[in-house]
Amino acid sequence: MGLKRYVEPNTVYFVTSVTHERNPIFNDRLATELLLNIILYNKFACHYHIYGFIVMPDHFHLIIQPYKDTDLSAIIRRIKGNFARFYNIQNRTSDSIWQKSFYDRGLRDYQELLKTLEYIHSNPVRAGLITDRNDYEFSSSAYYECGDRRFALWIDAL
Repeated sequence: MGLKRYVEPNTVYFVTSVTHERNPIFNDRLATELLLNIILYNKFACHYHIYGFIVMPDHFHLIIQPYKDTDLSAIIRRIKGNFARFYNIQNRTSDSIWQKSFYDRGLRDYQELLKTLEYIHSNPVRAGLITDRNDYEFSSSAYYECGDRRFALWIDAL
């Protein structure tokens, strides 16, 4: 049995979850939209704030703050489990979708949160997918930098 995650109440976390064998399933727009809808649904069902996100071809990042009574591991397990179930039904498969665990790091302060937003929003540029990070469709970057309200339900005010 692995070590239990240490969770500090009211902490904002940077979370990364990667697909099994880095399979680029999120090159498929429907898969990406499914994941985003599951994240949004669970935001209200599991009680957490989202301050930033990006969905890359083989992983996603969230900047997330669970409500006081909500377990981070349970949130991510539910997002990944819901996605795997619906994705496999839609694609008539039973393949593994995700790597077993996920990476998380507590963000100490507002400046670290801003640096982490900068990091995730620059991810598609670093990966050579686009040249202007605000052009990447499945990211909170344009929400912050251009006032794009498309993901207004996903993003909570800083």
